[in-house]
Amino acid sequence: MARRRSQNGSLAYVRRMRFLIADLPYLFSRYQHGDFSEKLIMAILAPLEDMSRAERREFDAFFAKAPTMFDTASVSEARDLSQKAVDKVRGENRDEDIERKTNHRGVSFFKGKDCVRLNASLPIEVGIAVEASLEHEAQQLKKAGDERSISQLKADLLVSRLTGHPSDKPLPIKLHVNLVMTDMALLMDGNEPATIPGYGTVPADYARRLVEAYDEIDDCSPISELDLLRRRIRVFPTIRRLYTMPGGQDLVAMDSKERLFKGSLRKLLQLRDPYCRTPYCNNKPRHADHVHQHSKGGKTSCSNGCMKCEFCNLAKEAPGWTEEVVREHPHKIKIHPPGEVTYESSPPPIIGLARIDKMLSEQIDGRKKNSQNVRIIRIFPEAS
Repeated sequence: MARRRSQNGSLAYVRRMRFLIADLPYLFSRYQHGDFSEKLIMAILAPLEDMSRAERREFDAFFAKAPTMFDTASVSEARDLSQKAVDKVRGENRDEDIERKTNHRGVSFFKGKDCVRLNASLPIEVGIAVEASLEHEAQQLKKAGDERSISQLKADLLVSRLTGHPSDKPLPIKLHVNLVMTDMALLMDGNEPATIPGYGTVPADYARRLVEAYDEIDDCSPISELDLLRRRIRVFPTIRRLYTMPGGQDLVAMDSKERLFKGSLRKLLQLRDPYCRTPYCNNKPRHADHVHQHSKGGKTSCSNGCMKCEFCNLAKEAPGWTEEVVREHPHKIKIHPPGEVTYESSPPPIIGLARIDKMLSEQIDGRKKNSQNVRIIRIFPEAS
């Protein structure tokens, strides 16, 4: 947090810097003299993590004999050159690395610009086979007269194989996604952006089209756009009303007598805290955590709850680490890691880009009757 970096990024940084100083004296001297930027040195070091100390020293000696190897190299080129050098040094041991990576295969989803990106780590032969299969089938459909591009066909075929549904049919209704928008945006053509938890904000017009795809087409609905939406999704909205505090930017509280955050209370926390509440953390918030630990008397309530990633949820158990709620509406917690520095954490407002402190100071409990309704539309409800 002191360097304002994510937790995983900081761990990788410290780990690489340790073996850079200890095992790669020539490379470190070049870095000290300013020959490489921090990004470039991190790219060079990344492939070296799996090597032993003796192998890293052998790499450093190899680099000392070819000092121009990384001159003018981009970050990607430097990473590839470093990997090639690792392969040259390690020889047969590389086979063990490939087998180990096979055991750590996985899939990740990332928020892209106006889309969601999928990243899969697969065994080499499996990845090549999947790519070749998608390319072959897409080419066959294209030759048969399909109007979609090759990239679109490959994406649709991938979704089809994942869900088990034909690529030209809407997604199955057992899948669901939450869409949060104000009643003004939903019913009165307001322009307040909507939110899809797990992705972020989307324009109000796009959110309305998602809902309108279920209803009859009216004079204001662009037929071509609705037809495109219906090809991708089959919409069965379920509307749930949520209420914000006076000022209309933050969700109200909900308490529970349970030990764990479950049901509607957990969903409320997920909507309020779309990101891990530890400052600068980039991990997905999968754990509903007690700010003041339940083992120390903390309540299972909205005010004493927050969403965190697994790493940060475990990190707060370190000796000397304490957290406390300093404000309920809007929610704010103070984080005291071991040491003298204190950090504050607040979730982003459910409505608007930023809070206005002057408005917050004028809020009083007697104005609850002016609370603004917020609609949450479950596009794909879970199977009952």
